Amino acid sequence: MSTEPITALPLGANVLDERTVELRVWAPKADALAVEIGPGRELHALSAEGHGYWSARVGARAGDDYVLVLDGDRRVPDPASRHQPLGVHGPSRVVDASEFHWSDASFRGHPLREAVLYELHVGTFTAEGTFDAAIARLDELARVGVTTVELMPVASFPGPRNWGYDGVGLFAVHDAYGGPAGMRRFVDAAHARGLGVCLDVVYNHFGPEGCYWDALAPYTTDRYVTPWGRAMNFDGPGSDGVRAFVLQNVRAWLCEMHVDALRLDAVQTMHDQTARHVLGEIGQAVRDAGRELGKDTWVVAESNQNDPRLTRDVRAGGLGMDGQWSDDLHHAVHAAHLGARGGTFVDFGRHAQIAKALRDGFVLDGVYSEYRQRRHGAAAPDLAPARLVTFVENHDQIANGRGGARVSSLASPDLDRALLALLLLGPNVPLLFMGQERGERGPFHYFTSHGDAALTRAVREGRAREHAAYGGSMPDPDAAATFAMCKPAPADDADARRRELVRALTTLRREMGGAALERVEVVAGDDWLSFSRGHHVVAVNLGDRDASVPVTGTAWARVLSTAEARFGGPGEDAPDLYGETTIRVAARRAVVLSPTER
Repeated sequence: MSTEPITALPLGANVLDERTVELRVWAPKADALAVEIGPGRELHALSAEGHGYWSARVGARAGDDYVLVLDGDRRVPDPASRHQPLGVHGPSRVVDASEFHWSDASFRGHPLREAVLYELHVGTFTAEGTFDAAIARLDELARVGVTTVELMPVASFPGPRNWGYDGVGLFAVHDAYGGPAGMRRFVDAAHARGLGVCLDVVYNHFGPEGCYWDALAPYTTDRYVTPWGRAMNFDGPGSDGVRAFVLQNVRAWLCEMHVDALRLDAVQTMHDQTARHVLGEIGQAVRDAGRELGKDTWVVAESNQNDPRLTRDVRAGGLGMDGQWSDDLHHAVHAAHLGARGGTFVDFGRHAQIAKALRDGFVLDGVYSEYRQRRHGAAAPDLAPARLVTFVENHDQIANGRGGARVSSLASPDLDRALLALLLLGPNVPLLFMGQERGERGPFHYFTSHGDAALTRAVREGRAREHAAYGGSMPDPDAAATFAMCKPAPADDADARRRELVRALTTLRREMGGAALERVEVVAGDDWLSFSRGHHVVAVNLGDRDASVPVTGTAWARVLSTAEARFGGPGEDAPDLYGETTIRVAARRAVVLSPTER
C-alpha cells in the first residue's frame, strides 16, 4: 500500500457515462461501506482504496438517488453530495455537471481591486427566493455599476429558511433556491451581463443539524472551540483527508459551478497549527483554478482580528489571501454618527476614527480595546487599500449589531446619501448589501428553520442574549414571519433616484481608478473629511452644520453633490466653481471636485 494519502481522486458521485457512476467516499472510521442507489435501491459494496478512502463503480445515472450504508446498518447521505433534493436528512442525488451547456467562455472575471461587491441572500432577495427569480434583477445591478454579486452561503442546510452558515452539505446547492441547476443558470446569466459571482463559504464548522460526517471520518475536532460548535479538523490526526475535502470543495465551486471568487467565513476560527496553514492552500487552489480557467479568481477572508498577515504573500510569512473584510469603517461610522452603542462599538465613537480607517485600513491596529480588555490588531503599513473590503452595512452588522435596522432607517436621507458616497468613492473595495442601492428600509433579521425543537429553543435564547449586549431585541428566528419581513419592498420613484446616485458614484469610481491606490491622504475636521482620488477631491460632511473644507489649488469645479435633485436630494445651493482655498460643504452631504486647471 502506498504511504501517500489519496487526496486528488474525485469525491462524491461522478458520472462516467450514461450508465456508470463512480462513487468515492472518505470514511476511515468505517469497517464496511456500501451504497444503495437507483430506483430499486440496489446495494453495492464499496472497496477500500487505502487511507480511509472507499470507492465503487456502479450501474446508475444522473438523477438517481443514493444513500451510504455504514457498517451494514446505518444510512447517511454522501458528504460530497452535489444535491440533497429532500434536505440534509434525505438521500443524495447523482448530478452530471456536463449536462449544463455554459455560454460564458468569454467571461474573464474582474480583479478584486476593480470590484464593487453586492451581497445578497438568495432566499430573500426576491419574493420567490430562487436563483431563477434573482436572474431578473441582474440587469438592474449591472446598470448601477456592480461588478460582482456576492452570494451568502448556498450549501445545503436544514429546513427551507436559513442564512446559510448552518450548512452541512458543502458541495450541495440548497434545493429550495433551485439546486445545482438553478445556480448554474444564475452564474451563467450573471456572466452574460458582465457580472462576476463570489460565493460565501464556511470552512470553520458544520451546522448543528444533519451533519453525519463524524461517523465516517474525523471531520471535526474538540481541540478547538468555535461559537457555533466543534471546529473543523485541519491539524489533528486524519486532517489530511479534511483538507483534501475542503480543497476539492473549493475547486468544485470554481470549476463545476463557474464561481469566480470565494469569501471565507470567520477564518479566525479555522484553527491550524501545521507548518502550512490551510488558508494558504485554499488561496493557492483558487489561483490555480483561475489559471486553468483563464480568468481572474480571488479569495477574500472575513476576520475580526485586524491581522495584516492574512493578505501577505505566503513566501513572506503571510496566509496568502487576496483580501479581507474589515469591520472598522462600519463601526467608526455607526458609533460616531448613527448612535451605535455597546458590544464591539464601545471602542468607537470619534469621527477621527473614520479618517483613520480610510487612511490606515484598521482603527484598532495594536491599540487598547475596551471591548476585549487588551490590545487588538496590528499596524498595516504594507496593506494596500484594495486588499480591504469595507461597508456601512452587511448581513451580520444589520441583524446582529443594529437589531435588523438598515442605514436607510437609521440615518436621514441626506446622511444616508453622504455615507454612500464615502463608501463608493473611498479607497477600499466597497460592498453594498442587497437593497442598499435602492434605499431599502425594511429590516434584515437572523432566521432559521431547524427541525430539532431543542436546537430551535437554544438558538432563540442565545440570539436574545447576544442582542441584549447591544441594547436591542430581535424577533423569533424560527418564525416564518421573521423571514417574510426580510423580503424586499415594492419599488417606487425614490428607488430610481437612489439607483442613479449609485450609478453616478460607481462611474466616478471607475474614472478614479477603482481601489488602485497605494495610500490615501485624509484631511479631517470635527465632522468632515476629504481625500484625493487622482485629480479629484472628495469632501464629505457627516455633521449637522456646514463645514469649511480646505483645498489646495486655484480653481475647482463641482462634479457631483449628493444633494442634487436627480439623486433625491434637496438641490445643491453651493457654487459650481470654487476659487478659494476652502470650500463650503453643507451638512450631511458629499461633493466631488475636479480642478479646472492642471
